[in-house]
Amino acid sequence: MLVENIIHLDSADQKPFTSYRFYNELLSDLNEYYRSDYYKGYAPVISLDRSLRIDPTVLPLLMALGAFLKEFHKQSISLQMDNDLSSNGIIRFLQQSDFLHIVGDHDNPNWPTAKRIFKFGRETIGQFSHKGEMRPDHKIHLYSKNDPGLRLINVIEDGEKRRDALIEHFSFQATSHFENLVDDLGTDDFIKNQFVQIMSELITNGIFHSGSDVYMMMFNNRFKTSCSIADIGVGLYDTIMVKEKTAYYNPGGLMEILGQKITVSMAPVTRRCAFSIFETFYYSMLKDRQGMFDLMLKVVIRCQGYFRLHYDNVQIIVSSRMLNELAMLQEIRTKIWRCHSRFLLNPGSSGDYHSQMLSFSTEARNAIISLAESIFRNYTQDVQFSAIRIFKVRFKGVHVETEIPTNVN
Repeated sequence: MLVENIIHLDSADQKPFTSYRFYNELLSDLNEYYRSDYYKGYAPVISLDRSLRIDPTVLPLLMALGAFLKEFHKQSISLQMDNDLSSNGIIRFLQQSDFLHIVGDHDNPNWPTAKRIFKFGRETIGQFSHKGEMRPDHKIHLYSKNDPGLRLINVIEDGEKRRDALIEHFSFQATSHFENLVDDLGTDDFIKNQFVQIMSELITNGIFHSGSDVYMMMFNNRFKTSCSIADIGVGLYDTIMVKEKTAYYNPGGLMEILGQKITVSMAPVTRRCAFSIFETFYYSMLKDRQGMFDLMLKVVIRCQGYFRLHYDNVQIIVSSRMLNELAMLQEIRTKIWRCHSRFLLNPGSSGDYHSQMLSFSTEARNAIISLAESIFRNYTQDVQFSAIRIFKVRFKGVHVETEIPTNVN
C-alpha cells in the first residue's frame, strides 16, 4: 500500500507476502510513487507492519530491490519497523535470517559484512526471547565479486581460468551454506551433490556475467524446500548476445526463429525478454557444465517440483505439466553431456565431436522451440493458468526460484 512516499507491506489478510505479491504489489506501488506528484526526487520508505508474514524466497528479492534503489538514489533506503519488543515475528525473522545484519551498517565482526543497503533504527531490533528460534542454516547469503576472499581470483586475466577458480570458490561456500538443507531433500545423494554444484555455477554466473552481487536463500519446512537466487545485473539478453559464436551456436539465433514463429500480442520489449529466457535455456542445454537448465530438469523431473525464472517483467513457470516436452529435452541434454565427456577423455576426436554437437544442437533448438510454442499457445488460451506471467512493472536482473516437495516419490 502506498501512502505518499511510504510503501507499506503487511499481511492483514493473513496471506504470506510471496514473490508474486512482490512483483504485483510492491513493484506496482513503487511505480505509482515514481509517477505521482509525491515524487520530488526523494527515495521511498519501505515500512514493514508487525502483521507481515514474508515468504523466505522474497528476501533475496527485497535485498536486490534495496540495492537497486540505493544505486539509483546514491543513498541507503529507509526501512521502518514497529517493534513491541516481545512478539514481532517479522523483525525476529529478518534478524535471525541475517537479513538485517547484511543490509544494515553494523560493525560486528561476528556477523556477515554490512552492505548499508537499508537504514533503520537499531532500537527497533533485538530484545527477543529465544522462543521460536529458526533453524541456524535458514540464512540469506550475499555473494560479491568484491569479497576479500576473491582478491587473487579477480586478477586472473584468462576468463575461463578465472571462472573455474570462482566456481571452485563458490562450490566450497555453497557446500558450507546449504549442505545440511540439501541433505534434507527426498532424493538420492547423487542429485543432492549435483544441486550444490549447480548452485555454485549459478552464483558464479551471476557475478561473472551480470556484474552484480548475488542474493540467495534456501529454506525448508515440512512441506517443501525452497531456494531463491536474485541479482540486479545486466540480464539475460545482454548476457546471451555477447556469447561466442561457434559452429553449433549462434547468439540470438533461436530468438530470431521464435520471432518468426510466435505471433502472440506483446510489447516488443516483453517479447524480447520472453524469448531471451528460451534462448538461455537453449544455450545452457549446450554447455559442458551443469547450470540453470540442468537445475530446472532436476527440480521438475527428478523431484516433482516447480522452477520459476523471472527476467525483467516476464516469468516462466516450469512444472510437471510439461513432462512430455521435458522428457525429450532431458534425453537430448544427456546426449550432449556424453558428447562433451567423450571429447574431454579423447581430445583428438574433435572432428566427430563437432559433427555430433552440430546434430545435437539442432535437436535441442527444435525441442526448445516446441516447448516455447506450447507455452505461448497455452498463454493465449488461458492467461490465468499459463506457464508464462507478464507483470506490469519491470525489475532489473534475474530471479530463479525453485520449490521441491519434502516427500519425493
